[in-house]
Amino acid sequence: MNKETYIEVRRTSQYVNKMRRFSVLINGVEAGKIKDGGALAYSIKGRR
Repeated sequence: MNKETYIEVRRTSQYVNKMRRFSVLINGVEAGKIKDGGALAYSIKGRR
């Protein structure tokens, strides 16, 4: 069985934060930035 494990973060659209990008941190390391109404999927395969 070969299943991929990942963390998914979704951000709802908000008028007051429309122009901001938020950093997504995993274990203190930036995994990416997420914009208004966006989503981020981060694979954690083989990571500890």
